[in-house]
Amino acid sequence: MSFYPRSGSEEDHNKVLDLEQSPGLVNAAEALDPNFKGGFLMKEGFDLRNIDDDKFDWVGDSLGSTDGYTPPTKAALKTKLAELLAEWDNKIYQRHRAIEYPQIDEQLDYIYHNGVEKWKTDMIDPVKNAYPKPS
Repeated sequence: MSFYPRSGSEEDHNKVLDLEQSPGLVNAAEALDPNFKGGFLMKEGFDLRNIDDDKFDWVGDSLGSTDGYTPPTKAALKTKLAELLAEWDNKIYQRHRAIEYPQIDEQLDYIYHNGVEKWKTDMIDPVKNAYPKPS
């Protein structure tokens, strides 16, 4: 057991699970088309995890102009978004770990005074054990 206190609060860890921080339709559109233009209007009842075609529309730029641009199809967007969300879900352990690891200056100081092996056992391993990488 490490003597080093864990740094992340319950609130910090709850943010890791917050879908507001997850990829969205614009991320999916940009992954499909790096030159994506515009945004989306999400209608009442829009659910990021279970998207209904009738619950969102592409709206062009902030002025509503499309300038002849054709956005990715809704089917392509939904498929790409599902991929991005799966990747995001699979990396939850990384976000938890990032909250828990001490600041880099603290880690470097610890290495300087105690060595790399002690740093691994006292600072790194407890966090990795608390939030293991999925197999």
